[in-house]
Amino acid sequence: MPKASIANVPIATFNDLETVERRFRENPNEIAAIILEPIMMNVGLCMPQKGFLEGLRTLCDKHGALLIFDEVRRARSCAGAGLRNTLA
Repeated sequence: MPKASIANVPIATFNDLETVERRFRENPNEIAAIILEPIMMNVGLCMPQKGFLEGLRTLCDKHGALLIFDEVRRARSCAGAGLRNTLA
């Protein structure tokens, strides 16, 4: 990925809603979407803290941004169940 592209992508800390909120404040009307693995598997297995995903949904709704869960690895390793069955 080109360095110029990376420079235009605000990064927030997983499981830290304050950093996400800060990115929205620092980039008003500039964030179109949040894309994340809802259960991070690229660093081992990192579960979202209670309320984190719901908080992301609230922040995205407030700021008019999409919330996109990237579940490619998770779905493959869980026979297609994905996050929906994990949170149910």
